[in-house]
Amino acid sequence: MRYEAHKLTLSINGTTWEARGRRLLEAGWTAVFADEDEDAQDQSLPALKEGDIVHCHDVQTLKKRTTPPARFTEGTLIEAMAHVHRFVADADAKAVLRENEGIGTEATRAAVIETLKQRGYLQIDRKAIVASQLGKEIVAMTPDMLKDPVTTAAWESRLEAVAQGKESLSSFMEEQARVLPDLMQAILGTAPTPAFPCPSCGKALNRRKGKKAGTWFWGCTGYPSCSTTMPDSNGKPGTPRKRAELTQYSCSSCGKPLVQRSGAKGAFFGCSGYPGCKQTWPVGADGAPNFTPKQKRQ
Repeated sequence: MRYEAHKLTLSINGTTWEARGRRLLEAGWTAVFADEDEDAQDQSLPALKEGDIVHCHDVQTLKKRTTPPARFTEGTLIEAMAHVHRFVADADAKAVLRENEGIGTEATRAAVIETLKQRGYLQIDRKAIVASQLGKEIVAMTPDMLKDPVTTAAWESRLEAVAQGKESLSSFMEEQARVLPDLMQAILGTAPTPAFPCPSCGKALNRRKGKKAGTWFWGCTGYPSCSTTMPDSNGKPGTPRKRAELTQYSCSSCGKPLVQRSGAKGAFFGCSGYPGCKQTWPVGADGAPNFTPKQKRQ
């Protein structure tokens, strides 16, 4: 079965609403074994383009109670490990984790859980898996970077590059040997001076692969509490990029201050609300933003 997913984002009386639906392209086997209840839940949305005006004909208020997600069982935890990309917001990391089938393998996931139980980090409460007090303390002491599935995705990408001959295993292992002692100091009770401390919080900086092929940058291991990044300069942290200063001019779309930036085509003014607001304006002859609308080509 193939279908085209649709999503509408609407603004009604100053609030944002979403509507979702899908249009069937190929029925496949469902043409023979169709589930009437499932078909009934699908809704087709009208064809609209950005800026179209729609009318709200009816509003209903439903009383519901928010409940916490069910505790993991061994079966559901193994499934979550296999599909950990569902819990990741970063698009690139999500793709890597999906491609590498999550954390561990079918042969090792159950063994990982069993090891955690044997070491007293996990306990079984009826059928549910719960963290022991020791497990909670270990998690609390563990740096955020080591608890983040995005780190797993980054390491998987590096190891894939090693397998393809694009990167040497020795360079990967040397970086791990340099960074891991700094990451583990809270658990091991040691406090070595980081080789490259973060200028904002003092925690260790970690060299990471950039989105563009062959590029690198340095990020703080205290992320997400510290989001400091620095450019890479021959394998070491370079000089931090200066933050764009707010100007006296305001964005005509959202009202936030403008900042002057430099791009491939020269200087321009952009909204400080980026990426929420992506408005840009050229620099006028007087050095101020040129708010004159651009003429569309006929």
